[in-house]
Formats: sequence, structure tokens, C-alpha cells
Amino acid sequence: MEAVSVNVRNAVAVVVASVIVYSVIKFLRDSVWEPLRLSRIMAKQGVSGPPFRFLLGQYMEMVKFTESFPDVMPINDFANMSPTVTPQNALYYLKYGKMYLYWWGTMTRLAVGDPKFVKELLITNHDSLTRSRIENQFVAEVVGKGLLSQEGEKWTSERRTLGPFFHQKSLEGMVGAMVEGAATELQKWEQEVEKRGGTAELDVEPDLQKISRRIISCTAFGDDFEIGEQICKRQILHSNELWKTFRSAAYWLVPSYRNLPTKGNRSMNLYGSQVDALVRGLINARREAVQKGRQHERVNQLSVINNCKLFYFAGQDTVAKAIVFTVLMLALHPEWQDRCRQEVTEILGDEQDWRACDISHLNVDLQLEGLFIPKGMHIEFSVMAMHQDKDLWGDDVGNEICKWCGKRVYSSTSV
Repeated sequence: MEAVSVNVRNAVAVVVASVIVYSVIKFLRDSVWEPLRLSRIMAKQGVSGPPFRFLLGQYMEMVKFTESFPDVMPINDFANMSPTVTPQNALYYLKYGKMYLYWWGTMTRLAVGDPKFVKELLITNHDSLTRSRIENQFVAEVVGKGLLSQEGEKWTSERRTLGPFFHQKSLEGMVGAMVEGAATELQKWEQEVEKRGGTAELDVEPDLQKISRRIISCTAFGDDFEIGEQICKRQILHSNELWKTFRSAAYWLVPSYRNLPTKGNRSMNLYGSQVDALVRGLINARREAVQKGRQHERVNQLSVINNCKLFYFAGQDTVAKAIVFTVLMLALHPEWQDRCRQEVTEILGDEQDWRACDISHLNVDLQLEGLFIPKGMHIEFSVMAMHQDKDLWGDDVGNEICKWCGKRVYSSTSV
């Protein structure tokens, strides 16, 4: 009996020791060997960057640089915003050129500021790109396994299913709902300005968020705006909890930490189940209203739910941010407002109603534009740096609208 217990203890000790050794080797491979291997490959091709730093990379350097700026940045110059939004460009773009390496933690990133390279990669080699681990986890948690989280054949299948909803004929029928979604808030602004004697300072960002959510709800599910509002709020709470989890050391050090019954994990599970229930209810109500008892084509309800969650979360956020930025730029440059109004009037006339017809992480090794990019390299497009590159824009560098003046564009899309 004693010999058996000794053997059991020895076996357990061997298993524990093996797990520890494997974990240490994997940790060193991911945090040291792999970043240095990628760095050597790129260095042989003339791509350099700041020196490799164990575990944190350039993270602390960028944090320190960002904290050197005041909490409230002046908005009189678009370029003033870029150091706090993309500190890596301010630190390394001018020093190392339009293509450089840096490390975000243990993640090796190739920052690209060459428009030709970006175009070539996105048009002819997009199938070679996948998402990083943290991106996949975030997407799967918050918006489910819809189009955004799929790759390869599954992505192609999902895209083929959703494609018809984004054809011009389908979008034409949504214009009225989009106008209706924005009209309520615009009328509220007009009333507020009149109430204050013709001039008022308004915090429009919350209202623009509401407009984007209302547009998505109206176009996707008719008049169920209140339910759409609940879905968006819970998705935001879910994403906030998830980012807190990502920032904790336990998430990265404890195996299967996401499955433990912690307070944060329980909250995320609750938000996720609530969103699923709300979306499922909307889908069922819509299906009953449309079909009215008729036999209908069988669909994958889980796929519909996941893609609805995706469009709610990604749609309301991107639309709202685009509108906020547009309003900010128009406020900073009043002359742009006059030019936009003039162009809209020229194309659409004075009628209120108008027709729609009037308006990453590598999966494989890649050879592109004479550069060998090894599998596992994270690619980052330095969009803001490209918009402020004098070699590309000359005297029009910055965010001046005259960048696009005189360029050949379709008249219905030039705004």
C-alpha cells in the first residue's frame, strides 16, 4: 500500500513537473524566441525599429509618451490629436521610415505607412490575413461567431448569405428609416437652440450614439428601437467587463480563467445571455410578422443572432464615431459646410426626398512588393501617419478638404 502511494505521488510529481516545464518553454518561445525570430527576418530585409524589450515591448514607452500630453487636447489642428491616438507613429514613423517593427507586449507588429503596399495587401492578399488571439476572443465574446469572427470558407459562406442585404436595391428601402432615425434628434437640437435664443452649446455625442442605434434598429427590425437600445447598452457593458479581464494578469497566467466563477465572468455571462434573449425575441417577432403562419425557408438562427449582435455593436459604434468626427471637422472649418451644401444642392437639388441612386495577423508566409513577411507577423496600417505624410500630400498635408479637390470622383459620392 505504501509502495502504491509512493508511485502515485511520483506520477503526480512527474505530471506537475512536465506541465511546469512545458509552460515555461511555451512562455519563453512566445515571449522571446518568436519575437526575436521575426525581428531577424525583417532586419535582413532592411526593416528596423526600436529595440526589443522583454514582455512589455514598447508599451510602457508609449504610455509614458501619451501621459506627457494634457488630458484635454486642443482641437484647432487635426495633427495635434495623433500623438495620443497613435503614439507609435509619433515616436517611430519619422525615425524608422514608412515601414517599421515594434512590440506591443510580446506581439510583433509591422507598421506600414506606404499606401501602395497597403492597397496591394488588401486587394490581392487579404486571404493571407487572420486576427490575433485577443481580437478573436473579444469578437467571439461580444458579438458572437458571426461574419467578423469567421475566416476562410466559413467567412465566404457568411458573406454570401448577408451580401444581398447590402445590394443597392435593398439599401434603397432603408433610406426612409435612416432619415427617420436621425430626424427626431435633429428636431430636438433645433428646439433647444430656439429655446436659448438662437445660440446654444450642445453635447451632441450622446445624441449621435442614439441616432446610430436608432438607425440600426429601424433598418433591421422596424420600430423596435427600445429593444435595440437595451441590446447596445448591454453589449457596451459586456465589452467594458471584458477589457477589465484582459488587463488583469490572472487572465493570462491562469489556464481557462474565463471559465472560473469570478464576479467579472458572471457579469459577462449575464450580459451575453441577455443580449442573446433580446435578439432572439426580435428575430422571432419579425419572423412571425413577415411570415404570418406561412411556411418559410429554414435558416440557421444562431448565425442570424450572431450577425445581428455584430451589426448592433460594430454598427452603432463606427457610425457614431464617423458622425462625431464629421461634425467636429465641419465645426472647425465652417467653409467646408458651405461647400458641402453647395455640392449636395448641385447633385440632389432642393428636394427633401431623394433617391438612393443619386448618391492584422498573417495566416501564411507572404511575399509582397519585394518584402518577405513571415507567418505570425501582425500588420498595422499607419493610417493617421499616411494622412500627415508630406511626401504623399505636399502642401495639402493635414486634414484639409482641399486634399481631394480636383480629384476625379463620381459626382454622387464626392461628398
